[in-house]
Amino acid sequence: TLIDAALREPVLSILSGLLFLLLSLTLWVSRYVARMFTVVYKIPVIGTINTLVGGIVGVLQAVLVLFVAALCCQLLIAFSSGGFFWLNDRVLDDTYIFRVFYSLIRF
Repeated sequence: TLIDAALREPVLSILSGLLFLLLSLTLWVSRYVARMFTVVYKIPVIGTINTLVGGIVGVLQAVLVLFVAALCCQLLIAFSSGGFFWLNDRVLDDTYIFRVFYSLIRF
């Protein structure tokens, strides 16, 4: 228990940084993929179709971000043993939409 107590804070700091980088990379990749399709928008017939596809891509991007955020929360709760008052299973069970994604990946 002494080793766990000594290593908990440095490991949580490193893990928080890595999870932030993972979330940032996820957002960057989804924006890059969305920018690849902007060339198609210049064709007049495809404008309305592109609007619909853009909405679908936006929803998929939101689902991906929520899934990665739920994974990050799950890892932080696991490594902190639910020690944060603002981030534990009880707090996340009070949410509505986020609880669905969080329960999908619960360890």
